[in-house]
Amino acid sequence: MTQEYYALNVLPQYIKYIHEARLQEPQSWLLQEDNDPSHGTRSIDNVAESLRQANWIAAILHPAQSPDLNPIEGIWLVLKQRAKRRLQYPESGQRWDGTKRQLKQILQDVWASITMDEIRDRIVQMPERCTQLSQNGGEKLRSEKW
Repeated sequence: MTQEYYALNVLPQYIKYIHEARLQEPQSWLLQEDNDPSHGTRSIDNVAESLRQANWIAAILHPAQSPDLNPIEGIWLVLKQRAKRRLQYPESGQRWDGTKRQLKQILQDVWASITMDEIRDRIVQMPERCTQLSQNGGEKLRSEKW
């Protein structure tokens, strides 16, 4: 994904959500990004950072290539496992026809089925994960949820 695509198509969705959240709970909101080049972290003409600043959104500095420090990685695992299960064991009357359209629909259905409790569960694990990473010298962590 390019920085331009991210700034035009992805980041505005986050900004909209953060603005709506601020109306519900007027507090500081942070955006966690994983230091991917599309987030503007390695560019001189940083379109994404300019957009964040214009909307009063602070981004959390985050090391690149650090999936053990990113709760979304645990959610991607849930998505992959459930989608694979749906493909291997389709519901009655449904068959995998191999089309991108059907795969997209399956992924959207699975994504919608992920609960806030599952997301929160990954987030509350973060302090312990940080401690484990510090103790093991940054080596990859193994767990059933990530």
